[in-house]
Amino acid sequence: MDVSDICNLQATSRVCHNHLEAVAQFATSLTQTFSLDTFSATRAIKDMRVGIMRFATNQDGSDWTLLQQALHDDTSWSFYGWAYLYDWVQGTHEVVSFEGDAGTLVLISTAQSPILYATNSTVSAATRLIYFLMAYTSHVLGFVALSCLGGILWHGFQMDGTNLFWFNRIMGCIWLGRPLLLVRGITALLILSTTQLALVEPTPSQTRFACVSRSWLGSMVLAGEATWVLYVGHDFLAIAADRRTKLYGPLSCLVAWIALVVTDVVWPVQPAAFLSRQCTAQDMNQSVQCSSGVLGIGHFGRCCVLLMLMGIASVVAMWTDVCAVLPSLP
Repeated sequence: MDVSDICNLQATSRVCHNHLEAVAQFATSLTQTFSLDTFSATRAIKDMRVGIMRFATNQDGSDWTLLQQALHDDTSWSFYGWAYLYDWVQGTHEVVSFEGDAGTLVLISTAQSPILYATNSTVSAATRLIYFLMAYTSHVLGFVALSCLGGILWHGFQMDGTNLFWFNRIMGCIWLGRPLLLVRGITALLILSTTQLALVEPTPSQTRFACVSRSWLGSMVLAGEATWVLYVGHDFLAIAADRRTKLYGPLSCLVAWIALVVTDVVWPVQPAAFLSRQCTAQDMNQSVQCSSGVLGIGHFGRCCVLLMLMGIASVVAMWTDVCAVLPSLP
């Protein structure tokens, strides 16, 4: 690094000499603990033809010229090019390719202060409706459960304990209704089909999303809530299944619950990010609006898989019940 050649490009060359000489002396005292593949990085930047541009004219403004400077070349300017690249990595600069009829310009922008956007806390009408429906069903379930507990205490525990296993089925259909039960079960399926993301801060100036595994208890609770879908299905199939419902119903719910828990723990949903940089010019040369891509945190295929697992659990439970009844027939 030739300090004199680099600082000759500066208007304040004396200040530049003082700073760069101090930096060069400090850099020589450092022990390099990692290897830098500068050749590959330089070649990649040269292939992209990233640079800066200026319009220049003579004093009377009669002759306009487009001046271009690549970030990396064989001159002392490459020092400033590396400074531009560092700011680009840090997000201070942006690189945009402008394609025209006569050619293409790949330009790096001027330094921009980061713009902080507040998180959009506006909840859609459908989400708000589902939230209130779930809150209503939870309060009704809790109220009836506490009432039953009070009745049990009042009568001194004189009851058939096995009836508690049918609490959800009977109370849900009578006090809530099948539509609300179905919405509650589908809501749990949607949560099981959504990845758990947390915003972490690896450095004071950077943040990123990290996948957080759902706890065993959380998976078991959500899987139990998802079986409300089976409760509604069994209620409709009771017309054809007759008395077999009380045999295959609990078995299918148990098998489905185990399958949902194992699937959520062993095969968690992963987020999907699609990078597709699209830029649109606003009013020709006023500004450029860009979108970087899409981040998907839910997977419709997982929801279909969970529904299929519950369907298979019901079929297996019915088949097991039929096989257990057939040998007893004369």
